[in-house]
Amino acid sequence: DYEYLTEAEYDLLDEFLDTKTETCGGIPGVSWLDGYLTAVILAPEKIAPAEWLPLVWSDGENEQLPFDGAQEEAQMCDLVMRHYQALAHCISEKPQAVEPILLASQDDPELPDLSDWAAGFMDGLALLPERWQELIDAPEGRLLLMPIFLYGTESGQEELEKDSELNDPLLFCEELPQTIEEIRDFWRKQQSEPAARMEKRGRRKADA
Repeated sequence: DYEYLTEAEYDLLDEFLDTKTETCGGIPGVSWLDGYLTAVILAPEKIAPAEWLPLVWSDGENEQLPFDGAQEEAQMCDLVMRHYQALAHCISEKPQAVEPILLASQDDPELPDLSDWAAGFMDGLALLPERWQELIDAPEGRLLLMPIFLYGTESGQEELEKDSELNDPLLFCEELPQTIEEIRDFWRKQQSEPAARMEKRGRRKADA
C-alpha cells in the first residue's frame, strides 16, 4: 500500500526542512519538496534515489549534513521516501487525484502561493535538463510548463510582476493535476513510439 504521510508527519518533515536543511543549501519545506519529487517522478527517464535524495538535504557542495545523528537521518529519509512512493503511485495510476502541497499566499491567505512548489519542480527538472528540453521545445510542452516557469524562476516572477493578468494562481492550481497527467502522457508516448517502430520493423523482417 502506498499511503501519503499523516498531517503530523508532514508537519514534522516541514519543520525539519525549514529549520535544518536550508542552511546546508537543501530543500526548505514540504511544498518545495513536493514540486521537486513531482518533477523527479515525471522525468523522461528514471532517476535513482541515490541521485535525487542527497539534494533534499544539501546542495551537494556543502559537506555538512543537517541530521542530529543516525536516528534522525533514518526518520527523515523514511518520511521523504514514503511521500515519494505515494506520489509516484498516484501519478502513475490516477494523476487527476494528485493534490500538490501548496502554501497560502502571504498577501491573501485565501489564494495559494505556487512559487515554492514550482521552484522545487524546476530543481527536479535541472537533474535532466537535456532530456526535458524535448518537452520544452514541443509546442504543447511550452504551454504545459509555462505556469511552472512563471512561478518557479526569478525571470518568471519578474514577468508576473510586470503583467498582473498572467498571475492567476487559482486557475493554475486547478489545472495542475491535468498538467501532471499531460506531462506523464507526453513521455509515455515518446517512449512507446520507438518501441512500436521496432516492433513494426521486426514484423517486416519476419514477413520477408
